[in-house]
Amino acid sequence: MPSRAGWYFALAVGLFVAAVFGLLWASGQNHLAAVAAGKKVVARVARLDSGNCWVGTKTSRCVHLVLELHPNGRERYQGELTHDIPNLYLSRVQPGAWLTVAVDRADKSKVYIDEESLALPPAAAK
Repeated sequence: MPSRAGWYFALAVGLFVAAVFGLLWASGQNHLAAVAAGKKVVARVARLDSGNCWVGTKTSRCVHLVLELHPNGRERYQGELTHDIPNLYLSRVQPGAWLTVAVDRADKSKVYIDEESLALPPAAAK
C-alpha cells in the first residue's frame, strides 16, 4: 500500500494557503467597512516612515504615517496608521500632503486611510 504522507502534506499546505488568503481578504473587507462606518476627517501628513505590513506587492509600499487630524469644528490632534499604499499614490502621502481619512466613531485613535479619496484632488483644512 503506497504512503499517503505526500497527499496529507499537500492537503496541509493547501489549507494553510487558503487560510492565509482568507485572512487577507477578511482584513481587506474589515478595512473597507471601517472606512465606510468612520467619520471622514481631513489630515495633514506630518511624518512618513517604512511600515510593517503582513503582505505587500511589487506595485505597493507599506508605510507608517503620522498625521495631524483636523476634525470639523474640533481641536486638531495627532493620529497614526500603517497601510500598504499603491505606488501610484505614494506622492499623495508625502509629508505636508493633505488626505481624507476615516476615524472610528467610538475610538478616535483608530485611523484608516480612505484609498478611494487618493484618486481625488487633495483635501484641505477648513
